[in-house]
Amino acid sequence: LSMIRHARSIIASIRRAKDDIDSQAAGRSGTVSCGTFQSISPRLLARAVAEIKEKRPEIHLQIQEGTQEMLLSALRRGEIDVMIGRFATGRQVSDLVQEKLYVEEFRIVAGAGERQRRLRNASLAELVDEPWIMYPAWVPLRQHLDRLFMAECGHVPGNVVECTHPSVILPLIQRGPFLALLPSHVSAVY
Repeated sequence: LSMIRHARSIIASIRRAKDDIDSQAAGRSGTVSCGTFQSISPRLLARAVAEIKEKRPEIHLQIQEGTQEMLLSALRRGEIDVMIGRFATGRQVSDLVQEKLYVEEFRIVAGAGERQRRLRNASLAELVDEPWIMYPAWVPLRQHLDRLFMAECGHVPGNVVECTHPSVILPLIQRGPFLALLPSHVSAVY
């Protein structure tokens, strides 16, 4: 009798394991790990998470922040399942599939007040000598901005604070004479 109960318990465990495997294979449950940048629109990410959880409440979501290089490496190692970020180019992504989800706009912002009004319609040539907060030189967006400055001005800004964190950039813009290129969802507060 004891052996029969034990056998039934083992069979029930095997059935539950099979059901779990079937559910994961069908995409109804399991864990999905997503890598993203700090600057990715929080509304986009929040909307995606809410939609996934509404359709598949059994799925466990993990969201991890990092730089593009860190996340691409984690994606290749299988540590994350998907990455939401800006398109990467060249050899670093030739083995990956990229899909366009949205078009991200960027704006040059200055602290509120007279300075902001004065610089609103300025050209890059008029802004190149202003103090800037910029992403580090290895960030593709910074490389693109540097190319724009080189093409229009012949040189890049020299008065630069390098920073990647909006939580630091925003107070610096508010308190100082800085300009920054920010995603439109961040710059909307200005």
